[in-house]
Amino acid sequence: MIERTIVGPAELADQAVDELVGLLVAGKEVSGPNLRQKVLLCTQLVVEWREGRPIGLAAVKSPVQSYRRKTAVRAGVGQTILPVVELGYVVVDESYRGHGIGPALLQIAAGLVDGEAFATSRSHTIQQTLLSIGFGQHGSPFVTDAKKPPLRLYVRVAT
Repeated sequence: MIERTIVGPAELADQAVDELVGLLVAGKEVSGPNLRQKVLLCTQLVVEWREGRPIGLAAVKSPVQSYRRKTAVRAGVGQTILPVVELGYVVVDESYRGHGIGPALLQIAAGLVDGEAFATSRSHTIQQTLLSIGFGQHGSPFVTDAKKPPLRLYVRVAT
């Protein structure tokens, strides 16, 4: 059975949160000892479930000002303070990639946000999705891990 849900992290059982953290770690984009806590601090999660397990995720986050400023500086847009809402943690289980799940989840997450938001991505597919839903590329690509392609910053401004 396939199901997409929009949920606050506090509404999920501990096991489901652990499975989402596992999905993020397996996606090799985010990790760290505080990842579970960071997932729990998300505003909303858009999750695709198959047979009761999460196979895709996109999150609406509210990162702290210091992270927003650091991201702006890394992207070369100076001391600009980025919007308070970030779209992130877009990941799909490797065996389900290439079927449009990530872009679909990202579009749903973007629809949950009124006004300004930002996102960073290494994925060409996600970058194209961001452009198609009203985000513009800002600054220059920046490296956070020498073993990975550079990140690009995207911002959607209020109209």
